[in-house]
Amino acid sequence: DEIEGVHILGQIDDEDVIARYMRISSAFVIPGKAGLAVNYAFAYGVPVLTRQHNYHAPEVEYIVSGENGLIVDGDFNSFVRSVAAYLNSFEAQKTFAKGALKTRDSLSLNFMVKAFDEAICETIRRKRGLSVGDASTAPIK
Repeated sequence: DEIEGVHILGQIDDEDVIARYMRISSAFVIPGKAGLAVNYAFAYGVPVLTRQHNYHAPEVEYIVSGENGLIVDGDFNSFVRSVAAYLNSFEAQKTFAKGALKTRDSLSLNFMVKAFDEAICETIRRKRGLSVGDASTAPIK
């Protein structure tokens, strides 16, 4: 059965085809195990909708339900109802898309390097007995 506006594509390996679909997608729906596809969706600024499972990969932690996607508790019918509600709400689509873009930015290499550098500097400051937010925020040497 076909549902107007819903396209179930299966696996696509061609990056150009993926990019075309992602640019026009309202959501990336993963009813099963979510893994690296979460990062992939966020790289395109596309919200991720999935179900609560115990067997998701660690990448599912990037999904903040209600901000950049949904993690739906309950049975499959609850998931279907939640996806339908999302697709019927332009406001939710707009909000989650903004959240997905924000998440994309936080997953960039530059962001991660900066966060790592700040953590190392803070660790050194604490080791030297300086408090958090101490006036001595010059780079550590």
